[in-house]
Amino acid sequence: MNETAASPPLAKYRDAIMELIREGEPFGDVEDAINAHAGLTGEHKAALWLFAFSMRDRSEQQRDALAHLTAVQGAAGDGEMTDQARERELGEAAEAALRE
Repeated sequence: MNETAASPPLAKYRDAIMELIREGEPFGDVEDAINAHAGLTGEHKAALWLFAFSMRDRSEQQRDALAHLTAVQGAAGDGEMTDQARERELGEAAEAALRE
């Protein structure tokens, strides 16, 4: 999406997310900031999350992606997971990767 196609409110959120990333806020806090906006659609939140993720250092992106893959792989044999269980497991895997 180019800048002229972005709605002003979404562009405002994008700029706020960019500022949080540049200030070095933990990515979990950036995610919380995105999710806190009830007026945004799931698609808008996903786009903002992807934008924020792309702003991170490449090694951080890869570490978190590997943590997510590990969480998904570990759950593969457990049958269907609820969204809440999947989120919890992903968060735990990401935290473990950060401690390494």
